[in-house]
Amino acid sequence: MRADAIDLAVSAAHLRILNEAPEGTGFLRDVLTEHLTPEPAPIWFKVQAPRSGQRLHALLDRSGLVLARTRSLDDCLAILLRHLGALVEPPPDTVRLRMRAFVDEEQTHVVLAAPPLFQLPPMVERQVQRHGYRIVDRLAVDLTVDGRLALSASPWSIGDGTDVAGHAGALSERLPVRRLLVPAANDQTFTTAALVHAVAATSCGPSDHRSRLRLARRLADLCTGVPPSERSARYSALSR
Repeated sequence: MRADAIDLAVSAAHLRILNEAPEGTGFLRDVLTEHLTPEPAPIWFKVQAPRSGQRLHALLDRSGLVLARTRSLDDCLAILLRHLGALVEPPPDTVRLRMRAFVDEEQTHVVLAAPPLFQLPPMVERQVQRHGYRIVDRLAVDLTVDGRLALSASPWSIGDGTDVAGHAGALSERLPVRRLLVPAANDQTFTTAALVHAVAATSCGPSDHRSRLRLARRLADLCTGVPPSERSARYSALSR
């Protein structure tokens, strides 16, 4: 299927969005106009139009991971713009980690998941929502050293998206992390040192070494092992 290419320069990142829904190309170019570049860039995201016999638009990342499935193109584009928020600088005094976050329906706390959980197979929004949570639309999270989610707002957001099943809109408060899900076999155990190292290794921002270790030690106490091969275990662990 034909796809329009939108090349962007955001902060230090150069990226391409492929869009199969032509009615959304003009919108994206208008919203992201100050970041448009004539230079070809690597593909980061793809907006996939509904396939034959289907009604859902899909948002994929560069590896083909499904990030969202929505009935409307507008919802899919809104989620894409929220994902682009991971390209802005993290808030001061925070640590950025490559993890997914889920917020409870009352927005009182978050649960984190370390890769490859919820990657393969990709998560299903209705299953996340069935367990009382919504997906935070970022592939990386910003956390204070005392373990609170502190995402910077995406400057390109359009609406809070709360009507998109299984997806969270903007979070107005810094919510505490209740649990960190980590991939583990049923009989697998970890030492605290191993957990601290594993968490710290997911850091992908400009934070200092001491802050990363302080946060990693805090999150290590919140870890719950989840067998990555058991699909249902991922969802039930959210509300455990």
